[in-house]
Amino acid sequence: MATVNQIRTTEYSGDWRVNSLLSSGLVKWNYLTPARNELYITFALGEEIQELAGAALTPFNDLQQIATYQILTHAAQLTGIRFIEVNSPDMADLHFANTNLAGANIAGLCYTDYSYAYNGLQVITEYTGDAYVLLDNYEFRTENSAPWQGTQGYETLLHEIGHALGLGHPFEGSYRLPDSYDNTANTIMSYTDQGGYYTEFRPFDRLALDWIYGRDGIAGTYGINSRYGPSLALPEGPVEHRFTQGADIIIGGLGPEWLNGQGGYDILLYPGKLGRYSITHQGSGYYFVEERGGWGGKDLIDNIERISFSDFDINLTVQSAAQAMDPGTLKLLQELYIAFFNRVPDADGLEYWIGRYQSGTRLEAIADSFYAAGVQAGHITGYRADMTHADFIHKIYQNVLGRSDGADPGGLAYWSAALADGSVSRGGLVKSILQSAHTFKGDAQWGWVADLLDNKAQVAHTVSVQMGLNYPSPEEAISKGMEIAAAVTPTSIQPALSLIGVAPETLLL
Repeated sequence: MATVNQIRTTEYSGDWRVNSLLSSGLVKWNYLTPARNELYITFALGEEIQELAGAALTPFNDLQQIATYQILTHAAQLTGIRFIEVNSPDMADLHFANTNLAGANIAGLCYTDYSYAYNGLQVITEYTGDAYVLLDNYEFRTENSAPWQGTQGYETLLHEIGHALGLGHPFEGSYRLPDSYDNTANTIMSYTDQGGYYTEFRPFDRLALDWIYGRDGIAGTYGINSRYGPSLALPEGPVEHRFTQGADIIIGGLGPEWLNGQGGYDILLYPGKLGRYSITHQGSGYYFVEERGGWGGKDLIDNIERISFSDFDINLTVQSAAQAMDPGTLKLLQELYIAFFNRVPDADGLEYWIGRYQSGTRLEAIADSFYAAGVQAGHITGYRADMTHADFIHKIYQNVLGRSDGADPGGLAYWSAALADGSVSRGGLVKSILQSAHTFKGDAQWGWVADLLDNKAQVAHTVSVQMGLNYPSPEEAISKGMEIAAAVTPTSIQPALSLIGVAPETLLL
């Protein structure tokens, strides 16, 4: 158990290079309670950072956020800490924003704050902390607004994140670097430029981070407040990270790792949008997940069922479920989405109905369930509980046969009578019309009907099975699925694929 004395003192290493970067005034993440190996970051503007920064406060732009991801990915590789972005400032440990910093020569600042409580035995019972990284948006707005790697703005952000991780200035404190060593070639925490601009922590910084964290994260086996304590003679970290036999939430995107979920239903979280990454199947449940810009490294993942991004979730089990189905039946299931809603399915929904079919539910009953679901989301689908037989038939003709004016008089009369006398359910009607539509294949006049349906089914398969895509909400799954299906033509699927927002070739599941 950590004590008050440990909190109030600095554990020096015996190495003058490391000691010069150890500061007693910064947050000591190794003492967090309850113990964890994640630091939560946010770009949202909470009350605390607004009080610190004042009226000139503005959020990080996209380029600044990307630079932050890059630096934290680098830091994760050196420290073993896992960083995850959250929207709630109250939950976050590291906060990022812009403001007009006082002083014409101040490009960035890192404010830190921590508190702790202890019992009568001087044992720490609670320790919390926050680090607020601020970039100047007035005198240094040009440099800081576009912090590409190799620029002053990027180096400034790297320096301030160094403070957030516990690195102090080498020219302050009890152990100061000699002037001949106090430069940015040795430590990014120096104020004396030599070479650069740098994109990674420098040699002295890496030694200090080794001492603090031991390469295995916060209060792990090595480092301050760890099992074996801090050391500068560290073993190489493990190649593979194994998780539990139960359900795990796993943080990815932190550099090259082998992430093995083992048993249970495991969800792997990556920061940012899916479009930044590519996923390729390596066989036997293995996948490579790679940040396409190159800075996030390539992760090998195993025994993981789901990958979650800020804009999509990827279902990694739907393909095996689909492969267990007869291809014709699978296509018919996908076409039910088209027939009822003129939408492409999401992966989770399709996998659910595959399971229902394999458990013995007939296709007609599944189709009837689709109608019930359409009524529940009537504000999006247009279905109503009091929908007349004629209205229903017209809608199915529009969706399946591409007839904008609905059913012809003969077809309307035939199916209206069948629904009225109960010889067919609405689900059975849809199944029959789908099967009938395919008989027009190659017909000189009506062949386009079958071509349109086949193209919609192809896009449906691409989205739900080949890409395993899920949208963040059921409402978005319906609305986006309808938008994509509506863009399919009898001769082309490319306009529809472009609306997905992610190139299919980047997801080779």
